[in-house]
Amino acid sequence: MAAPKPRVLIVGAGSMGIVTGYHLSLAGAHTTFLIRPHRASQLSRPQKLYSYDSNTLHTYSDFSYITEPAVLLSPAHSGENAYDFIVITLDGAALKSATGIELVKTIGDVGQRNKDTKILLGTIGVDLHTWFTAQSGLPGDRVTLAWLTLHVYSPSAVTLPLPPAQSSSVVDPELLQQADQAYTAKIGGYWISDDSPAVQTAFAALWDKSGVPSACKDKTQFSVEGLPVFAIFAAEEALGWPSFEVFNSSTSSSNDDRKTKETWKLTIGAGKEIAELGIHGEMGKRAVQAITEDGTAQRMWGLEQMMWPFPFVAFSEYHHGGKVNGQDRELLRECLRGGREEGKGMERLGELIGRVWG
Repeated sequence: MAAPKPRVLIVGAGSMGIVTGYHLSLAGAHTTFLIRPHRASQLSRPQKLYSYDSNTLHTYSDFSYITEPAVLLSPAHSGENAYDFIVITLDGAALKSATGIELVKTIGDVGQRNKDTKILLGTIGVDLHTWFTAQSGLPGDRVTLAWLTLHVYSPSAVTLPLPPAQSSSVVDPELLQQADQAYTAKIGGYWISDDSPAVQTAFAALWDKSGVPSACKDKTQFSVEGLPVFAIFAAEEALGWPSFEVFNSSTSSSNDDRKTKETWKLTIGAGKEIAELGIHGEMGKRAVQAITEDGTAQRMWGLEQMMWPFPFVAFSEYHHGGKVNGQDRELLRECLRGGREEGKGMERLGELIGRVWG
């Protein structure tokens, strides 16, 4: 007799939720979405996902959905029917709203009733593990952070540029237009923290069966590598979202180039201040030595090139400059507040935030 499929509840069915569910279904899981009622019509049909990596369109139909969080406390979702994993894909602003906090408390109740259910928190923020466990009432060894490194968007929400010298062998516009979601997996699937080593190990074992690798990280490494990146997106916004190539090749003495160089220097300083936050301990102090203007510019330009034909910068403008901009702003302001509470000046981060958002 075949073993039962792992059962996964995905909270949210935006781009992150759908691409997560699709890959978990490839890994052999049964996926259920918890959605708001107005999303039910979209999930009443199979979802189509376009892969930039293979220039192919895929159909995702092996899922179900529920619209009321209270249903999770019913026998149909408990006991033998309990979820093995709950993956939360809400952004930081949504999670910390009044509605989001009520949902977190419900998830906490679900976890208390089903002791084997493991929680993956895909939300971006500072020290969210502590916040979530306090709000949910769940012990820390039941919850871990997991940030999606797949890049995904809905073509119906935004039209991103096609690569130069477009041909159907690179990106097929007709396939792209048919897709509910479009994604690239060139830099992997999930970063998974070891806030809970047991949850980290179990989820990575399931996810990796999808064929897209995860990256398991020490919880401090997870934060010290991840949080400074948001200063880079703030700098991109301040400069109008240029290609990362400009941070390598801007060598003239024009006003624009001077502004680019000065903003990049400020950004690297802000990233170092974030790395030196107390939550990062000695690892943060060591990381500061590795955060350099040239090294970071080369890394980001290399990332942009590696993700081609996916339009990384245009996607970042849409995503970080719009869709989750509130989350990103609050994250950097949390870093600023936290550093100042520790007695650090945080002058560069404060100046960067002031330039971008006032």
